Amino acid sequence: MATNESIGITGKNFSLDGDGTINFFGVRGRVCSSDSWIVRGIQIAPDSVMELIVSCLEADEQAGEFQRVKEIQLASPQAVVLFLEGVIKRENIQQATDGAGYVMIPEVNIPYKGSKCLNVRVLESSVYTVATADELGTVL
Repeated sequence: MATNESIGITGKNFSLDGDGTINFFGVRGRVCSSDSWIVRGIQIAPDSVMELIVSCLEADEQAGEFQRVKEIQLASPQAVVLFLEGVIKRENIQQATDGAGYVMIPEVNIPYKGSKCLNVRVLESSVYTVATADELGTVL
């Protein structure tokens, strides 16, 4: 992975350009203004994936599995949105690593009941995916 503030951060399956454009497995997005983003070349209103993440965490808590949650698994488009909404930060991207069909972003502070530090596994998929998993990556 190469890193430089002016040119950005680059891995095999991800990049963060100097202009703030994020890319996971070819799904690109950037903030245009406070009320518009560009995702996959289409201008959209800001969105949130946090509602779905919170819903997953609440379900895990109700099922008694909350302590086992160590990561959030997202498809590429949802990970782009999580970055654009400010949950995944540049510092997190600097620590990201490529895996076989995924990008692992360690220690992302997820705003749930204060803050919960979880890994985010970005899957090489455009199918809408938001799930929680244990330390082995097994979906709960």
